[in-house]
Amino acid sequence: MGANVTVVGNQSLGSITDVNGQYSLQTPEKNLVLKFSFVGYQPKMVNVAGSRTVVDVQLEEDAVLLEQTVVVAMDLRRDEKSLATAYQKVDTEGMTETRDANFLNMLSGKVAGLQVISNGPAGSASVVIWGMNSISGNNQPLYVIDGVPIINEFNTGETTLDYGNPASSINPDDIESMVVLKGANASALYGSDAANGAIIITTKKASARRGLGVTYSINLQFSKLAEYPIYQNVYGSGEGGGGLKKEGFNYINNNQFAFDTTLAYGMPRLAIQNQRSWGLPMIGFDVIGRNGELKQYVPTNSVIDLYNTSHAWTNSVSIEKNSEFAAVRFSYTNLTSNDVMMKQNEVSRNIMNLRSTMKPARYLSIDFGVRYTYEKADNRNSRNSSKANPLYSAAWMPRDLSIPEMTPWKTPTGELAGYNGAVL
Repeated sequence: MGANVTVVGNQSLGSITDVNGQYSLQTPEKNLVLKFSFVGYQPKMVNVAGSRTVVDVQLEEDAVLLEQTVVVAMDLRRDEKSLATAYQKVDTEGMTETRDANFLNMLSGKVAGLQVISNGPAGSASVVIWGMNSISGNNQPLYVIDGVPIINEFNTGETTLDYGNPASSINPDDIESMVVLKGANASALYGSDAANGAIIITTKKASARRGLGVTYSINLQFSKLAEYPIYQNVYGSGEGGGGLKKEGFNYINNNQFAFDTTLAYGMPRLAIQNQRSWGLPMIGFDVIGRNGELKQYVPTNSVIDLYNTSHAWTNSVSIEKNSEFAAVRFSYTNLTSNDVMMKQNEVSRNIMNLRSTMKPARYLSIDFGVRYTYEKADNRNSRNSSKANPLYSAAWMPRDLSIPEMTPWKTPTGELAGYNGAVL
């Protein structure tokens, strides 16, 4: 936990300072040289002659030492020049300032050659380093947290819910350092699982301070879409080429809808028409909407109305204590967030992290860590062409469709509903 004090020329004699910098060392020799060393500081040697019993020194910081080393495994550092693979250190401090509910999304733009393909804040994210290496196999890097590899698989089903992947819930407040090892040479350290690279994460330990340390941080972030696709606002729903469906009008002997005497004869019914923008020009005449109510045939902002301003609110507290023989750090983080799409990906996440380091003997060190995550998410996104994926539906929406026409969106039994409450 403290600085190392050794006798030069006799490695069997030595001691470790406590948090207050005090130490004791018994040696039969009267004339000797003591060496004081600590990670991140320049070592110092002091001549002790005669009957001198008190030796006080002050070490100077050696920032260059830390900058020129890279953590490649559990407390295993390598000199930058000795690494056979390309690497890049990641600025983790910036991740605590500009946040995302999905940790992997925060890697975007921070590492050269790293690409993130995300399915939203509560969905899975695919990370690729230096492009695809396999056509049909896995292209994901290996994630290693404090020397422990984690499997970061993600759901690739066409019509299933996206429950995210494990690495997306990593807490940036608990990260001390992060290094991205690029290329297949990373497999020399972690085997074939790291053939696509590796992301090495080291979590925080208790710092060398007196007494009890308490840290609290709060972060509130809002997000809003800045740009939307450009849509045509000339043609509304209807068939292409062959004209409109005859069943899509208010007339006698309609085999789809009963004739409504309160409405004009021949008035278009949009619920039965093709739901693509291949119909008549939207010039404002009256039509029967998909919910059976009268409306004007004009362009709407149905796609833009699906979005709003999202938020991500994070509260984090950590408690740490350092003693002569052990150091303990406990942190708790709560995150509540939603998506820019209304009522989608509403996440509540609680993360607890406990890490303790002990040194009961000179040649024995114990590093113990426990991480617990509890996450609850409402209305997770469905992937790809699922009927439950609002983005897929929005891509095909006719320009005259309004949100009130899509209510109710489900039946009393919970099934997806079509227009006029029909089961899809």
